[in-house]
Amino acid sequence: MHIAFTGSRQITPAQREIIEHHLAGICDKTISYHVGDANGVDSVVRDKLHSQKLTVYRAEGHQPWQLAQRSKRMVQAIANSNAKLIAFPNKPCPKGVKPLQSFSGKGSGTWGTVALAKYHGLAIEVVPLVDGLTLPDWLTQPDKQLSLF
Repeated sequence: MHIAFTGSRQITPAQREIIEHHLAGICDKTISYHVGDANGVDSVVRDKLHSQKLTVYRAEGHQPWQLAQRSKRMVQAIANSNAKLIAFPNKPCPKGVKPLQSFSGKGSGTWGTVALAKYHGLAIEVVPLVDGLTLPDWLTQPDKQLSLF
């Protein structure tokens, strides 16, 4: 089993507690964990799961496309396995973000990563860091199946 994480680079102390509480419930030495090298959610995951089997994906710079490449490498590394992405968003999904083969977060790396994971068929768990967060339709509606009838 593989579990990858994504979330905001800027979190409040209260949001950090939500993340830490959630991580405490999934700590398991048989799971391979995957996370980026950013601040915020990534940093909390690295701190809390440092003694586990943890792969850290590093960005090759600070440009938006380099950050997107990091997330893309992480999702693709676990795409054909028993895997799940846990996302900790603290803002709504930008309009126009949808599951595609290419990374497109419209300014949100978290939602871009979620959309890419959905495209690759990963199980997705969303743990909102703010009250009242609405999930995008493409995440809450069942996938459309091709019908031959």
